[in-house]
Amino acid sequence: MVVDKQVSLAFTLGKYSDEVLCDMVHIEATHIFLGRPWQYDLKVIHDGVTNRFSFVHMGQKVTLKPFSLREVIEDQLKMKIKREKKTKRTERKRKGQEESKKQRNINNKYKRGKESTLSKKITFIPFSY
Repeated sequence: MVVDKQVSLAFTLGKYSDEVLCDMVHIEATHIFLGRPWQYDLKVIHDGVTNRFSFVHMGQKVTLKPFSLREVIEDQLKMKIKREKKTKRTERKRKGQEESKKQRNINNKYKRGKESTLSKKITFIPFSY
């Protein structure tokens, strides 16, 4: 796996906010993977039994704990609803653009048809006295 890009990521977990420099790799994930540089920079203590991370931020002790099963399900449902709303907005926008394009085509055809009809009705007949 080749790491060729980095991104500065700002995030908030409850009252805790931070910004970390992350290596970017091509994966599909919905989690933030906070690795060793972050842990060492903040002197994080990891409790392997409870899977909690504790550290001091701006003079206050912060403990990050994993979601319960119920919280995971609720979070997954929220993300699903958010994705569906975004998909619907994108679909409505696409349909609106298609309808607008159809209407422009109809208007253009109407204008061309109207012009050609007028040009057909106006005929000049040469005559002499």
